[in-house]
Amino acid sequence: MRRIIPGILLGTFVAFAVQWLVESVSGALLPLPEGFDPYSAANQGVMLQYDVPLLGKLMLILGWCLGALFGGAVAAYFSRRRIGAWVVAGLVIASALAATRSVYHGILLPSAALILPCLCALAVQNLALLKRRLS
Repeated sequence: MRRIIPGILLGTFVAFAVQWLVESVSGALLPLPEGFDPYSAANQGVMLQYDVPLLGKLMLILGWCLGALFGGAVAAYFSRRRIGAWVVAGLVIASALAATRSVYHGILLPSAALILPCLCALAVQNLALLKRRLS
């Protein structure tokens, strides 16, 4: 227990730092329209009509996947339990679903938010098992 909780906390920090990094690159490549203020309540209706390009959606999905992968790997490594990767993946899923609820993106992003972080946690778990068998 002394290693599980700090491992999960560190993995969560790494996951969200990786997500932030990928989303920052996405924001630099695909900036918002000129004069658009996302923090203004008057622009909330406009925000729902703003069509996000496919590259922006793919970068968002990439951020979730890399965040779950790296954060899960850090959590599993430091906690020495595979459950760390699954907890981090669950937190990434929760944040991804909260993000997809704010702006309507169709079916692509919510389904990717549910499936892909789980696949990344499964990959981390299988890599940990493979490493133990090779050692």
